[in-house]
Amino acid sequence: MSTNNVPLTLELVLGWAHAGHQWKNVQRFLFFHPEDLFVIPYGRAWPLAHQIVYHGNIDLIKQILPLYSDDLINIRTLSKDRKSLLDVAREQQKIYPAMYTFMERLFLQDDLIKAAKYHNWDLVNRILEQDRSLVNEKPPYATNFLLHYLIEYGDKKVLEDFMKRFEFQTNVLSADNETPLDLAKRLERKELLDVFEPKQQEQLQPSSTASLTNSSFGNRSFSLPTNSVYPSSLPSAFTSYSCPYPTTDPFPCPSFDSFKVSLNNNGNFVLSPQNPFSSIHIELTSPDQQTTQMPVIDTSTNPDTQNINTTATDQLDAHAESAPETPVTPATKTQLIKSLTCPLTRQIFVDPVIADDGQTYERNAITNWLKSNQTSPTTGTLMTTSFIENGCIKQIIQSLKKLKN
Repeated sequence: MSTNNVPLTLELVLGWAHAGHQWKNVQRFLFFHPEDLFVIPYGRAWPLAHQIVYHGNIDLIKQILPLYSDDLINIRTLSKDRKSLLDVAREQQKIYPAMYTFMERLFLQDDLIKAAKYHNWDLVNRILEQDRSLVNEKPPYATNFLLHYLIEYGDKKVLEDFMKRFEFQTNVLSADNETPLDLAKRLERKELLDVFEPKQQEQLQPSSTASLTNSSFGNRSFSLPTNSVYPSSLPSAFTSYSCPYPTTDPFPCPSFDSFKVSLNNNGNFVLSPQNPFSSIHIELTSPDQQTTQMPVIDTSTNPDTQNINTTATDQLDAHAESAPETPVTPATKTQLIKSLTCPLTRQIFVDPVIADDGQTYERNAITNWLKSNQTSPTTGTLMTTSFIENGCIKQIIQSLKKLKN
C-alpha cells in the first residue's frame, strides 16, 4: 500500500508530533478529531497536547483550543507521568519561552474563569489582585468573560465592588455573542443595570458591537454548584462534541447527517455521504507541509522517545504502511459546523482568516472589530491586524457545498 493513501490514525499523528514535524497534518487531524487531544494510546506516556507544547508549537495550540467549549476540555489533564501542559512548558522554558509565557497565562485565565463560574468571588479577587490585567481576559474555549459571570451570579454589592476596583471592558462578547448589558437585560437583573449602565455609557462604541449582538441564536442555560470552588471532577477528555450554541444545517441535504471524513498521511481528506458512490476528494497543500523544520532539541525528557526513533522519517512511514485500514471516526455535524462558523457573524465562513489569537474569523468581521477594539473578541488579549488565510477551512466548506449539490 502506498504511504500516500495510509489512513491518518492517532498513533501515526502522535509519531509525527513526537518527532516535531508534519504539523499541518497534526492540525487537520485534530480539526476533525478534537476528542483525541488528550487521548493516550496504549504504550504511550503523553497525548498530542503535551507533544505540541513540548515542541513549542504555539501557533498550533492557539488554533486548536478554540475548537472546544469550557465544559469539554480540561487543560489540567495529566500525562501518564503526571505532568500538566504547564509542567511541560516550564521544562522547555529555555528553548521555547513564548510557549511557557502563553501556558502560564492560559492557566491563570482558566483559574479566574473557573472561580467566577462557581461564583467564588474571594478567589476571583485574590487572582485579580495578583494580576489586574486578567480582568478582561479569558481562555479561547471559555463561554463567558468575568463580567458576564458577575452579571449572572453576582449581586449588586459584588458587582459594585468589582467595578469600582477594576477596569472592565463592557463590550466583551460571550460565546453566544452577548454583551454583559445584553445578559443583564435578558435575565431582568434590574438592580444591576443601575450599577452597570453608567460604566457602559462611558465605553459604548456602537460600531464595534451593533451588528454582532442580540444574535438570533438561542442562549444556553445551565446550573452550577454553589458549594464548591470547582467541580469535584473534570473530564480528562470528552467523548462527544456538542456545539456551544444552537444552529441550523448550512448544508441541508438528506445525506449530511451521516458522512465520514477519511484522512491520509498527506493531509488529504475524502468526505463521503451515506451514498457509497458519491464522495469528494480534496487535496490540501501547504508550502510548509513537508519542508518546515523544527529546531533539533534534546528529547531525553520526552517519555515517548523510547517508542519512536525521532531521526528516521522512513520508520514512521513504515509504521504507517502497517496501520490498519479502518474508517476514521465520523465527524459529528455540530462540531464541524461550529468549526466552520465565524464567532462574530455566526455565519458559515466565506473568507476565513486566522488572527494572532489563533481563532479563525470572517475577514470583514474581524477587520471591522479591530477598527474600534485593540483586543481579541475571543480571549480579550491584545491583538494585531495581521491575518493568515485559512485555506483548509475554505476548502472544507467548498467540498461540503459540492456534496450538497
